[in-house]
Amino acid sequence: MEEISNRQSNYELLRIIAMMMIIGLHYFNADMGGVIDNVSIGTTNYYLTYLFESIFMVGVNVFVLISGYFMIKKDTINIRKCVDLLILLAFYGICFYIIRIFIGIDKFSIKNLIKVSLPILAGSRWFVKTYIILVILSPFINKSLRNLRENQYKALILYY
Repeated sequence: MEEISNRQSNYELLRIIAMMMIIGLHYFNADMGGVIDNVSIGTTNYYLTYLFESIFMVGVNVFVLISGYFMIKKDTINIRKCVDLLILLAFYGICFYIIRIFIGIDKFSIKNLIKVSLPILAGSRWFVKTYIILVILSPFINKSLRNLRENQYKALILYY
């Protein structure tokens, strides 16, 4: 596994800021944090809410671009990284499910336990699924890009 020899703190800081922006975006989301559903149209809070949501949307693109930057030289598939991410997802899913049971939001069922343990199989957590696909495909994409000539790069960028 290839490691980055010197830390690139500026990119890492930007990725952390992007993560915080994504959390903020979820906070404003009507289905998750619910802020957008709870502001009155035409008020200062209404305009500030939409302003911050618009700004925070950039965080998703920044996170993906920085992740791609760090994966550009990868030439092997890192299955361990995917497995670790899935284990982390299952761990936090179970922890939050237990909390929801204790505070009375949910009732325990085996079906729900499996659903929170394996959310990708239940059809949720699309971003994690997409990220795992990107991690698996990145060595092949990188190899293909390294074999392009300059005019092919330009055609690829202009076409897409």
